[in-house]
Amino acid sequence: MSILAQPLDRYTPAIPTGVFLLSDGGAMNTEQLTKQMGMIERAIGRVFYNNRLHIYLLGGVQGPHTLTHALRLYEPTAQNLAKAGRLGTAVEAAIGDSPARIYNEAGIV
Repeated sequence: MSILAQPLDRYTPAIPTGVFLLSDGGAMNTEQLTKQMGMIERAIGRVFYNNRLHIYLLGGVQGPHTLTHALRLYEPTAQNLAKAGRLGTAVEAAIGDSPARIYNEAGIV
């Protein structure tokens, strides 16, 4: 029997479900993570709005070491895409964390 074919109830995670480890060794539960991601999305939205770039947020995803937020520009001109790409340091300052990378892939920033 392969590992993939085993029933899920045999798997016991090392970390309790719904608990996320932080880089400083602490932990955050699902409710706290959801609240944190909402605050980060609002901060990113303010940075773009203050730079006259109108966006709509497509959501956020938690990876093993990162939080990724996707957004789309209402007016994705070459000038606006270049302007959005230069906002990394402003986003870092707004969210109080670094590094913040901004890149464009298939129309999603």
